[in-house]
Amino acid sequence: YCMSKHWFLFLILVFSLHFGYCQSIKALDSLKTVPFIDTLLIDRDINNWSVRLFGSFREQRFILSNKNNKLRYVPNNPVGVGFGLATKKLIADFTINIIGNEEKATKRVDFNSKLLIKNHHFDLFLQDYEGFEVKNDLNDETIFRPDIETFVIGINYLYLFDVEKLSFSGMHAGLYHQKKAAYSFGVGGFVEYGNLNADTSIIPNEFEPLFNEQAQITHSAEFALGVKGGIISVFPLGKNFYAIANAIPGLGITLKNIETADLSYRPANPLIFDMELSGGIGYNAKRYYVILTVRTDLLATSLGFDNNSLINETSAKLAIGYRLGRKNREASKK
Repeated sequence: YCMSKHWFLFLILVFSLHFGYCQSIKALDSLKTVPFIDTLLIDRDINNWSVRLFGSFREQRFILSNKNNKLRYVPNNPVGVGFGLATKKLIADFTINIIGNEEKATKRVDFNSKLLIKNHHFDLFLQDYEGFEVKNDLNDETIFRPDIETFVIGINYLYLFDVEKLSFSGMHAGLYHQKKAAYSFGVGGFVEYGNLNADTSIIPNEFEPLFNEQAQITHSAEFALGVKGGIISVFPLGKNFYAIANAIPGLGITLKNIETADLSYRPANPLIFDMELSGGIGYNAKRYYVILTVRTDLLATSLGFDNNSLINETSAKLAIGYRLGRKNREASKK
């Protein structure tokens, strides 16, 4: 089993940038941390810090289709457990996948980190999957392809216009009790790089006649960037419970190079469409919080030659966090 090594470099970068800043506040003080970095990245109030454990479900499938046929590439073992750290400015979660059938298991790495700086919200993510179940619409047959590997790394950015009435960190890190329903519009963008590799065509032998030569993909590499905007909202439910709902569509362009066993080409249509929908329900106590979030993200693009690609990510996470610090301080958002 040979996973892509890109994720390892990403983890080193993220942990060095974020956790390196947060490991020792006294050490940073002694080194006279640059005020700009200090203000943006370090939360010095220990009452805003929490550690969290969570269980998660994540299925990021991709779909290859033409006018008459469709193949779905589905990773198995979607359930995982993980641990994380949350402050008012940073949320970092790392997932450990629970593997069932070792012989036909998707080997995966998932990492997500949220950086919250006033009105600015950055969402860094990395996924490295090896091994997919290939499903079709003609019969119930499922073919496991251990050689298919996908890698994606990227960042989403959103500028929220009104953070006085609601707090994104409070919604996801359990820092505040929301007293009134509130919403905020936001605009931003995304940057993403991904690749796909397989030993042979990703289309199983018995389905090759259903697709043209350009769909017999063995390798693809893609760089995408675009704009996005939408609305996030939070609603108090009483007795420290609250609900959140977000809708963030996006539109961008992508530079893609596709290879088959016999040819290489770039799709003529560069447009990429994105739709992110998410929601959740949470509970805030003085010392701990619980939050359940669900999210679906659709990313559609043309591969040219009457072939299309759709990435469909569905995820759910149940996190239980415990606040650090000696004081049971309760902050409220009006």
